[in-house]
Amino acid sequence: MNEPLVSIIIPVKNGSRTIGKCLASLARLDYPAFEIIVVDDHSDDDTLAIIRSFGERVYCIAEPASIGPSCARNQAAQMARGHYLAFTDADCIVD
Repeated sequence: MNEPLVSIIIPVKNGSRTIGKCLASLARLDYPAFEIIVVDDHSDDDTLAIIRSFGERVYCIAEPASIGPSCARNQAAQMARGHYLAFTDADCIVD
């Protein structure tokens, strides 16, 4: 049975202390069909480098100016390919 694609959307700004743990928890999911979209909201710390260290598994949108978390979520939702959208934050660990 094919599972429906889930788009996991994460807005983040200056989340270098937490985004790596969040993305690592998503990498451990046993659900087979998901994409991860992270919107970096013009961070001025190492957030973008940490996101990019996860490679092609994580699609990253790097904003040139701050747009806020609501706009970041909406932007990612517009480009999401999933049948379902799941939203989380950069400081969350996903079970």
